[in-house]
Amino acid sequence: MRFVDIYTDGGASNSADSMALIAADCKQVGTPVMKRTPNAKRYTMASGDPLAYPSELDAATCTVELECGYAQADAISRTVRNTRLCIAGAHFGVDTKQALPLLHGTPVLVTSGADICEKFSGTGIYSVKLPVQIELDAETGAPASHTVPAVGLSMTDNEPMITINGTDEQLRKTFRYHRNGYWIRKQPVIAASSFTLGFVPTCYSGAPYFWVLRGAASIMQEPVSQNNTWIFDQNVVVQGTHGSSVSLSVSLATQTAPLEVYVIRQTYAKREIRIVIPVYKGV
Repeated sequence: MRFVDIYTDGGASNSADSMALIAADCKQVGTPVMKRTPNAKRYTMASGDPLAYPSELDAATCTVELECGYAQADAISRTVRNTRLCIAGAHFGVDTKQALPLLHGTPVLVTSGADICEKFSGTGIYSVKLPVQIELDAETGAPASHTVPAVGLSMTDNEPMITINGTDEQLRKTFRYHRNGYWIRKQPVIAASSFTLGFVPTCYSGAPYFWVLRGAASIMQEPVSQNNTWIFDQNVVVQGTHGSSVSLSVSLATQTAPLEVYVIRQTYAKREIRIVIPVYKGV
């Protein structure tokens, strides 16, 4: 099972700014089959020998079958008329293991009618089948890759990272992913009085975004304000930019609940990343 996000496609501009999220966290089901048909002019010589003039790219087609809720199915049904879509996370027949969060997508053209229906009456579980032609990379022949307007974390060895108490942790290794960009740490953090949290946000569109931290802990941003008393009881909003490092010191003096770290785009980034860190005060 793979999570799939669907966006409008920016076309030739290949810009995340020109995309908008349609549906997030759809489940891809079934075993997709990619059909690749050479685009070639074929002739038969007078002698009977075949002759072909191949083109640079072939035609790659596939039917993407998704399982989703009513709101997602309705949004997709209203958007297929645009013909061009960008699908992030889908398996097109030959692919590697899915890498979350989804920061890149493949532009496609809807080639015929999309089948959309409720799979089982009254359940609210919908089936969406999208017959598409996949845009290919002219150099490699593989499905093309466009960045999408989603928030992520900086990568080390192709792994998104977050730093807790000075130790780098791989998001996909130490956290578990749930729907709607929700990541929760598998093991709680236990600290005597405070702990440090660091991360570097990544976002490929030009709009700014916010890091929003919530929880019952007191949170102090570093560097602190001039009087060194910039402490917040419940919420703190930190405005960041692509590639800028965010460092926070979290006091556990009044900790009563897990710390929740939200990464939310300020404008049209409906695709957010939410990191939940269970934190307990040690003796």
